[in-house]
Amino acid sequence: MAIELAVARYVGKGNNRQRPIGLDDRAQEFATPHAPTGPSLAAYRTRQHLEALAREAGAELVGSRKVGYCVEEPKSGCLESTFRIGVPDQRGDTAMVWLYSFEPRWNSEMDLHLKVVRGGSEWTVVGPTDYREGLFESIVTRRADSLSGCFRFDRPYFVWLGSRPDSTSVLHLFSTPEMPDSGLGAAYFLTPIPSPPDSSERHSWWRFSLWREISPDSIYIVWRNGRFGPKFRLRHTADGLSGTVVQTTDVVGAPITRDRVSATRIKCPGG
Repeated sequence: MAIELAVARYVGKGNNRQRPIGLDDRAQEFATPHAPTGPSLAAYRTRQHLEALAREAGAELVGSRKVGYCVEEPKSGCLESTFRIGVPDQRGDTAMVWLYSFEPRWNSEMDLHLKVVRGGSEWTVVGPTDYREGLFESIVTRRADSLSGCFRFDRPYFVWLGSRPDSTSVLHLFSTPEMPDSGLGAAYFLTPIPSPPDSSERHSWWRFSLWREISPDSIYIVWRNGRFGPKFRLRHTADGLSGTVVQTTDVVGAPITRDRVSATRIKCPGG
């Protein structure tokens, strides 16, 4: 709980205007798909536990009740924003925690991957990290590190809905685990470059997308939103990747198309 209290203090310090905010206790509906959370992982969060976090952040504890947001101007009893704290992933004196916030007045959603460290008996938030930073990356070199990177595909397979641009041919494979190894091999996080600009649309794809190693020289990539999207089976080549792509859909009876695909390894934009 000390780690989560540190995150709650971090939220409280950031709310320097003392705006009315709420702590959302719905761990099973955490908006960030790669956050280690859910009813089973968050079962230790008693009402007293959550109330302590809310007090530390200077927030109201909200849950199943409908939240009254200050959409136009602040008024009595309304909240300007809510936040959720993911279940900490602790290794020794370091922990990673996802923090998600929602502010409808500005149509703003934000998810931060926070690094929290212990000094003596106190835990302190160092600050946000990006998806590539893990707990042991400076200590352990994994095979996923050599397989990860950025690739330009021969077509813009990575599409999304709504905002433009609405597709890209560049994909970034991270060596950050997406979920525990289920026996099929560890699954890792990925995202297209650029990624969908709209946060809700972005998360709808991230929730179902991943990549994993299926043999010493081959990987499996999925880019789906739960309804449709491509799945790739690719072999590493001297220049990048080569293999097949299948366009999937949840439409019953729709034809299955399979095509050849190739991708060239490139320097990651901004890297």
